[in-house]
Amino acid sequence: MSNGVVYTETTCKSALNKASGMPFEWGANPYRGCEHACGYCYARKYYARMGRDIGDGFDKTIEVRTNFPEVLRAELAKRQRSSVAFGTATDPYQPCEGRYGLMRRSLEALLDHPMPTSIVTKGTLVVRDRDLLAELSRRTGGDVRVIFSIATLDPRFWRDLEPRTPPPSQRLRAMRMLVDAGITAGVLLAPILPGITDSDEQLDALVSAAHEHGASMIIPSVLKLDRDIKDFVIDRVAQHDPSAAESYREDYPGSDPKNAVRKDLDRRVRAAIRRCAFPGDVKEHERRRRAA
Repeated sequence: MSNGVVYTETTCKSALNKASGMPFEWGANPYRGCEHACGYCYARKYYARMGRDIGDGFDKTIEVRTNFPEVLRAELAKRQRSSVAFGTATDPYQPCEGRYGLMRRSLEALLDHPMPTSIVTKGTLVVRDRDLLAELSRRTGGDVRVIFSIATLDPRFWRDLEPRTPPPSQRLRAMRMLVDAGITAGVLLAPILPGITDSDEQLDALVSAAHEHGASMIIPSVLKLDRDIKDFVIDRVAQHDPSAAESYREDYPGSDPKNAVRKDLDRRVRAAIRRCAFPGDVKEHERRRRAA
């Protein structure tokens, strides 16, 4: 137990989950729940659909799938070359990874059965595994990506809404370390919160910092408000900016914002990316947005 977080050791029958409409074929999550406690986290919706507590239950009760690497190895041995993404429902490099090492053992399994691999994380612990990631990249012909999720460089936003994550500056430094080790890395500019993290100044600052730290891609993603977690997320966001949060009740008729809000965000994000020498990633953004 750490900071009130309880780790429950469990086992899993399967490590790979079939993905639909995504740029990868399989999702993989060695943990359930996430002690990073990001107030806006879309993955809370999975807890809602299982009838679980989407608040402290998600943030402070972490299921550790202790046999995950062994199950993954067995499943990889049965599959032809495909692609896998870690971090689709929880952060694979949240703090408990330092204790359990499930990701490191999973990467060792992938070295024996190489396939295109992507990892999305806010955790700087990923640099521990740069030796394995670099070797996996070599064995896959460079088809390995580590994507650092960063919403903004604003320290107040970080303290209010991402209370147990490494600061954005540390994530950027971790990305540079991976790039220097020969690993393709980039930034998931997510979530973009309308009226909070979407000013031209904030977008330019983050995209520029990503570029300076060696990012080869910027992938923007606007805040989603699934109906099962909408009230919860708005309440969390309101602790940071009450007026912006209240506007979401009108601007989000569904899980996505109104078209006018979306189009304005897309336009300004594309402009920021172009200003900071990421012209190719606008097409990448559009491809991923259509797939979502």
